[in-house]
Amino acid sequence: MSQPILDLHCDLLGCVEWSGSKFNFDSSETNCSVPQLIEGGVALQTMAVAAITGVGSAKTGERQIELYKKLLKKVPPTLRTILAIENGSTLIQENEPLQCAFDRFNTLSDVDRI
Repeated sequence: MSQPILDLHCDLLGCVEWSGSKFNFDSSETNCSVPQLIEGGVALQTMAVAAITGVGSAKTGERQIELYKKLLKKVPPTLRTILAIENGSTLIQENEPLQCAFDRFNTLSDVDRI
């Protein structure tokens, strides 16, 4: 019997977001598409939300979180996913008060597998 694969980091959300409309969750060019994860026997995948620190990084994080919500509706129940925040820049701009990051983080409580 084969063992399930638990992968603790995947950049699929960033690949899709950064590419504009070039890639989607099924694009094999990402090397971590949903079909590839399923074919590879991945049972649990951590999806990273990441942004380069700078102007607009929190908006990048928001877009990737929205992509994650869409991804949850697409993946089969055999592929479980976890959302991970890779760096604080996805939750806060450098000139914002720290409370903004906490507030944005708290909105993630509604992000869960359906």
